[in-house]
Amino acid sequence: MRIVNIIQRYPPAVGGSETWCREVSRHLAGKGHNVRVLTLSINMEEEYWRDPPDEERTIALGRLDLDGDVIVRRYKRSLPVHSVYHLGFKLLLDKLLKIYFYGPHSCEMYGKMWQEIKNSDIVFLHTIPYPHNYIAFAIARLLKKKTVIVPHFHPGHPFHERRSHYWLLRNCDCVITVTNFEKEYLEAKGIAGKKLFVTGNAIHPEHYLPADLDSFRTGMEEKYNIRREDKVILFIGRKMEEKGVGHLIDAVRTLSSERPVKLLLAGPSCEWFDDIYSNLTVEEKKYIADMGVVSHEEKVNLLHIADLLALPSKYEAFGIVFLEAWICGTPVIGSSESAMPSVIGDEGFLCIFGDREDIKSKIRTALNNTEESREKSKRGKAKVLRNFTWDVIGGKVEKAITETAGKKKVIFCCNAYPPHFIGGAELIAHQQAKALKELGCDVLVFAGELNNAGKRHSIRNDSFEGLPVSRVCLHAEDYSSDFFNFTHRDIEKLFDDMLEAHSPDVVHFHNIVGLSAGLIQTAKRRRLKTVLTLHDYWGICHRNIMVKEEGRVCEDVSGCGECRFFISTGRWQNVPSLMRRDFISYQLNMGDAYISPSKYLAEKYIRSGLDAKKMNVIPYGIDIERFSKVTKDKAPKKVRFSFIGYIGRHKGVITIIEALAYIKDRENIQVNFIGDGELKAELQNMVAERELNETVRFSGKKENSSIEDVFSATDVMILPSIWPDNHPVSIYEAMASSTPVIASRMGGIPELVEDGKTGCLFEAGNAKELAQKMSEFISDKSRIKEFGENGFKKISSFALKKQVNEISNLYKYGQFQTDESLKENALILCIGKKMQPECSEAIDIFLKGRKEDCKFLMADWLNEGDIKKAKLLWVVDREVSLKEINKRLVNRLPLLVPYYNEELKKLCINEKCGLYYKDEIEASVCLEFLMDSIEILSAMRQNAFKAFYKKIT
Repeated sequence: MRIVNIIQRYPPAVGGSETWCREVSRHLAGKGHNVRVLTLSINMEEEYWRDPPDEERTIALGRLDLDGDVIVRRYKRSLPVHSVYHLGFKLLLDKLLKIYFYGPHSCEMYGKMWQEIKNSDIVFLHTIPYPHNYIAFAIARLLKKKTVIVPHFHPGHPFHERRSHYWLLRNCDCVITVTNFEKEYLEAKGIAGKKLFVTGNAIHPEHYLPADLDSFRTGMEEKYNIRREDKVILFIGRKMEEKGVGHLIDAVRTLSSERPVKLLLAGPSCEWFDDIYSNLTVEEKKYIADMGVVSHEEKVNLLHIADLLALPSKYEAFGIVFLEAWICGTPVIGSSESAMPSVIGDEGFLCIFGDREDIKSKIRTALNNTEESREKSKRGKAKVLRNFTWDVIGGKVEKAITETAGKKKVIFCCNAYPPHFIGGAELIAHQQAKALKELGCDVLVFAGELNNAGKRHSIRNDSFEGLPVSRVCLHAEDYSSDFFNFTHRDIEKLFDDMLEAHSPDVVHFHNIVGLSAGLIQTAKRRRLKTVLTLHDYWGICHRNIMVKEEGRVCEDVSGCGECRFFISTGRWQNVPSLMRRDFISYQLNMGDAYISPSKYLAEKYIRSGLDAKKMNVIPYGIDIERFSKVTKDKAPKKVRFSFIGYIGRHKGVITIIEALAYIKDRENIQVNFIGDGELKAELQNMVAERELNETVRFSGKKENSSIEDVFSATDVMILPSIWPDNHPVSIYEAMASSTPVIASRMGGIPELVEDGKTGCLFEAGNAKELAQKMSEFISDKSRIKEFGENGFKKISSFALKKQVNEISNLYKYGQFQTDESLKENALILCIGKKMQPECSEAIDIFLKGRKEDCKFLMADWLNEGDIKKAKLLWVVDREVSLKEINKRLVNRLPLLVPYYNEELKKLCINEKCGLYYKDEIEASVCLEFLMDSIEILSAMRQNAFKAFYKKIT
């Protein structure tokens, strides 16, 4: 989601609302949202009224700042507008009309607001009363954007109690309050309760550990003459009349005659306080000390040595200093005004604002009853850790924004999409997309489309059943694992354009081989939440089916070279197939969450290296209502067995034909093959040769829209897969239509088909056992109804809406993964178009027995940001030029180059930025040396950048 914040100041400017904005912005950015801040280049609030601004205290950060992942734009104050405001507008708007546009103006910022708000999904306004909030609100309304405001409201404060402010709050789409008191107050003033969200305020507990406390305490004792018997009372805040500083000073004056105390006053001053403090006697200044503005480290140490924090203020939107005191173990006193009672609760003391005697009484109680004070501060600390950390508050703000934004925008990515090239994965993707739309999501589709006659990798906009679909023209080679079907940078660019145009909240990937596995890195570069549904083995097997050429099931995902050692087409030549596996694995590991329909498939991917914590087993959903309407012939003359799907060798269809030889009463059965595939002609020849034409029929491929008719004419479905099938959609459809299933005991099938209850299982390829299972239904037709009903009951728990709700919750509550949390890999990047044989052999030698997770990738497959994460740049082609390498040195990558490239060898020697090798043995030794020599690798990194800098200067 794209969020633009409008605020008067932003840290390093000091203030509660400024800190709240920064921390919430950082949290939202960390969750994958695109967060921007528009603010003024002003640090101290007093600069609003100083003409011209005090240069010493104006932030010198430039017009664009980057706060972590938050983009901050700072604008200059417009002095002419500011001056006119002071001369006339203030009298009219404040004194007469009680509207009061408080704050500075920036025409520069106003001019940029339109474009920034136009490109956003949510406009987040911070703190009233400031004029830029009204202007931003007006622009947002014109552009039909949602507005959220956190007013940091001070009930009863003359700056806040204005009709215009209440008008703004009533008209924003969401109002975030930091206390229940603020919420109840605004609700009583006519702000609709349904748009009010309470989040709270927060601190980072880890930022409040003392530093060299004993030395600090000694220094304080010497500077302010603090004795061991003195009780230290600490005030932290702006020293203004409404903060109750004057009343606190009066209370301490009289209390000092009863017991030794020290009052330390920390925070920015004002003229009012300067007058009061200057009138104190020399004796009074011995126990009442003005410390001025203190650093964060000094504040933390002060809180650790203080016996009590006192803030007897009249107006506090929250009182963040109470949280700071509690986390340091310091008791607190606040006033019974504004939000303080709801924040402090029973974990502190409350006094009456302006009542010197009551303030003194509460301080006396807190200092005398140390056990009670200690217990209160202990409970306060527990409350902070439970309710007032930024993870908690950020989560509440994200929930409020998400609910306000309404529709969640989701982009589905598939290598094919209905009505073209339909398989189980495509059907599931489409059904989920439609169901998500019904749940209120805004769903778009980015998909491949087989069209050999079209311009390869061109794109056309289409729609299917109410969903907008952007279809990329793919040729047959894009779907073939014999080609580089896993990386297409031009398709990644098309996808990036779509992300730029629509800024989705979530990107949900299905099968994307054929488009590009690099779509994942494209989405993550934009810090989008990514979910991947795993349908088969495309991510760990270039054949997709985990079956060797000879038909044996593959159990070792690292043995890809046994099936195909090289990929050698198009742009790159002689690339080891393990680099395909490494690239796809690297991309998959960027995902925030994985969905597997079966436990079997989930375990396969986890064993291949995916994070088990991110894996979610969510079976495919099925439209129960649609298939429950299927009607069957109650007394068929023959038992009708059907195979439904692609007629390919891995589907085990030959086993069905072979099984018929073991069935004696074939005149009582009908076997139907519904579908097409490369084995269909061979199957038809087998049927003819074995004189089975009366028993076996071929119906061709059926559109999914007519699948109910297929199951109406089916009594038992057979699925004889000889590959570890995942969760076949046809089984869902069969069970939903009360059709029993005979299936091979492979992959995730046993998780669906319960042997002897909802169907029958047999050993894959065992024709005799299959015949036995078929004969049980022939001899006892009552089993057809019994097993069918059992299957329907089981599959009813997999209703599509229920499963899609789980997916929707994953979108909302799943963890977003930052670059820092990604799994660490030793990336070795190869550069060149034709990999030399010795390089392939060197990789093989290097990887044997190595425990570290090293991945070999072509540099051209990655984005610049990922290239910088690599450990090494390896020249694997004779034709790579010095010019090409010089451009890469900016990424600080050490080099490994062939000795016969004199220019590159000379570069490595002269600049000390790499090694060279003669053959596969030397290359593997160099790899081993560089991966294990951290200091040398680091030095070469620096030398590589120096070499680059030398070239450009």
